[in-house]
Amino acid sequence: MIDVKEGESFIIAEKIRKAVESSPLEIPGGVVLKKTISIGVCEYPIDSDKFWQAVKYADVALYEAKENGRNKVIRFTKDMWKEEEY
Repeated sequence: MIDVKEGESFIIAEKIRKAVESSPLEIPGGVVLKKTISIGVCEYPIDSDKFWQAVKYADVALYEAKENGRNKVIRFTKDMWKEEEY
């Protein structure tokens, strides 16, 4: 997210995650689908001063969320990036 107070993007993403989780979809035939999502968060320019780097970092955080149980929000931290440079 761009130009938010530090930590706000995590709060917003968590609200979105909870809304998806609590909104089952009914499809024809009376079948109800329960959906969940994982979200990776990186705040620009707080976590990175380069826009495309921030997008990549959010993607890294998303995969971290998926690898650690799914249905969660994870904010990017520098220890998630294993390369020396982006």
